[in-house]
Amino acid sequence: MNKFIILNLLFLLSVPQFMLSSQTVLQYEIVPFDYVDDDMRQQIYDMVSGDEEIQQMTHETEESMRKMLSSHDVKHQLQCIVCRTTDGMGTICGFMIYFISHRAYFVGNPDMQSILFNPTYVDEFEILTPVTDLVDFGFIDDIAVHKDYRGQGIAQAMLHYFEQDCRDHGILTLLLGVEAENYKARGAYNKFGFKVHPLYSNQIMIKNLN
Repeated sequence: MNKFIILNLLFLLSVPQFMLSSQTVLQYEIVPFDYVDDDMRQQIYDMVSGDEEIQQMTHETEESMRKMLSSHDVKHQLQCIVCRTTDGMGTICGFMIYFISHRAYFVGNPDMQSILFNPTYVDEFEILTPVTDLVDFGFIDDIAVHKDYRGQGIAQAMLHYFEQDCRDHGILTLLLGVEAENYKARGAYNKFGFKVHPLYSNQIMIKNLN
């Protein structure tokens, strides 16, 4: 591989908002979800309602997304980001919902596999053991890419955004939940540095930042 090819590869890796498909260059940006933007909200609803694969992977429906994106808890406790085109249309290519937590707990149970709770709720689940203090971590609740934009690096770009947000908050432990049978997603997360850790069950993947 000559220097010209190497430099071009480095340039592409350094500018993640420009992703190549087989025919066109997709130009996009990642921004926080705007709770007063009805068009942005409706695009997410349509994305979920029109794609059974997203529903299966996120366990969300249009109804649950409507409830989530209009609730006080999501707006003030969770983070929602969207990836949208910058061609003037503002087409949403994907979204991610996550939270960054200080002093939260992991509650493990053989039947329920793994659950994450705010410390104020731990007393309500005394029968679930063990309880491990996970001081300071980021957790991805949902991530989805529109079926027309898959394979163009959208999910990776949102993961990079999430990772940087965690770093900015001094968080060095990243967690996400994924079903053991979802080999495609687990393989993608593994390439991004997430690993299954026995402490958090086989449905939780973890990445420790340096």
